Amino acid sequence: MNLTQQTVIKHSSEYYKLLDGFCFKAKNLHNVALYRLREAYFEYDTNMTYGSMDKVLKLEKSVDYMNMPMAASAQGTLKAVLESWKSFWASVKAYGREPSRFLGRPKMPKYLHKAKGRAIVYLTNQNVKVKDGVLHFPKSFCGLTVPTELNQGDIQQVRVVPKNRLCVIATKNSRLKCLKYKRFFPMPSKK
Repeated sequence: MNLTQQTVIKHSSEYYKLLDGFCFKAKNLHNVALYRLREAYFEYDTNMTYGSMDKVLKLEKSVDYMNMPMAASAQGTLKAVLESWKSFWASVKAYGREPSRFLGRPKMPKYLHKAKGRAIVYLTNQNVKVKDGVLHFPKSFCGLTVPTELNQGDIQQVRVVPKNRLCVIATKNSRLKCLKYKRFFPMPSKK
């Protein structure tokens, strides 16, 4: 069973602008990846795989790919876009078999808004460290730390989920007991 511990970063926090900026960069990469998928389908009548898209963006030194805080964040965004693309085609196939299950024909995944859009930033358990009950983020996060009840081995993934005027740090874990929903401000950075 996978559980999630959530930490809310409010708009008034010193880290909100940093996290919002990373979510904005993830949105840019989301739109680039979706454009590539659509272009491959409409122009070449083929689908791109995760490996081919990752390789192309790395070889081109795509600005949106390189602007992500970690390589794992960029890869997580690409996987999420590809998952929505596959889900679209699976729903089209299901619609062809039994249209009565749907209200209308499924639509392709849409681009996120250029200015207002935000996407989820993904981090792996290798990007974050737990020490003395505190979750430490990589250096690109400028010393962001949040309290946690988890151990390093419990963490599977960390997501920064953008919401309206706040960001939620969702720590996906494999611990069997349920953790309470907590509201924390990040711990002050040591200066």
